Amino acid sequence: MSSVLLPEQTTKVSNTTGSDIEMWIEPLGDRVPMRRGETFEIISTHELGREVEIELGKDSIRVHGWIKHISSVSPTGARKRLWELPVK
Repeated sequence: MSSVLLPEQTTKVSNTTGSDIEMWIEPLGDRVPMRRGETFEIISTHELGREVEIELGKDSIRVHGWIKHISSVSPTGARKRLWELPVK
């Protein structure tokens, strides 16, 4: 059985609220703390033809989709992986 490579989507999200918030990864219900001023890079796949959806709340961000991993991006462009899709 061969594996199928799905197109990936890269989305950057910045926390400009002035306070720390949480990013929720749905449908898994996982959360990733996000410091004020921090930028995340979200790598997702177009599973079942759907793109990632981002819902902005007062004190949280919800990301709906097939997320592969999330990295923090420093002002210099360095990336630090914060969350990765659990693989069984």
